[in-house]
Amino acid sequence: MHFGSWVWSLDNTSLVHSLLFVNTHPLVVVALMPIVGETVRRGHLSGVFLGFLGAAIALMDVGDGGQVTMVGDFAAFLGAATVVGYIMIGRELRSRRGMPIFVYAFPVTLGAGLWLSAATVLFEGSSLHSITPEDALLGWADPFWLVWVAYLSIGPGLCGHTGVNTVLRWMPPIVVSIALLLEPVFGAIIGWIWTSDVLIGLPTVIGGLMMISGAILVTLQERGNFDDESVS
Repeated sequence: MHFGSWVWSLDNTSLVHSLLFVNTHPLVVVALMPIVGETVRRGHLSGVFLGFLGAAIALMDVGDGGQVTMVGDFAAFLGAATVVGYIMIGRELRSRRGMPIFVYAFPVTLGAGLWLSAATVLFEGSSLHSITPEDALLGWADPFWLVWVAYLSIGPGLCGHTGVNTVLRWMPPIVVSIALLLEPVFGAIIGWIWTSDVLIGLPTVIGGLMMISGAILVTLQERGNFDDESVS
């Protein structure tokens, strides 16, 4: 659901809004902390308040004649909410149980591919018998698309998602986490270089900075909790 809802949001809202809302997962984690028996501290609440206030401000760009839509932003947020389970389970398997990275990544990626294949058949009408690659379930194997698919699997997939989990062995988690939260900034720059057509309204700038700051506050508080547990 994370990949599906986030990629769908890219077609239904602006690039910057999609990246902003899909990176609100630290804020979602706070809502789940009481359920898993973890303590919610002042830093968590401050970060959540700042983050969601920023989201409300950023949503002021909805319906302003641009690319931003409420449904697209919600889809990106759904991607953030569903990736929380991935993060929490991954932390358990990788950090605490020491599962090898590729043993962990293979079933996750395979499962995502199977579920998304079923989803495109149910909701988008794709089939094995379609003549046009864009509508075929295995259309990605078309020579025209295969190069792009290879890049996406090796670049953002292997070096991106899997690479993030890998470098945790050599880099502090707090550095990796905060670096990931800067994705909307770098994504906007790359989008502008690639298309020269990235429009960012003032509410998105102000609200986006607040959302990123709120997520960083939560991340810093989480790191503080981890350090306290390590000392004790």
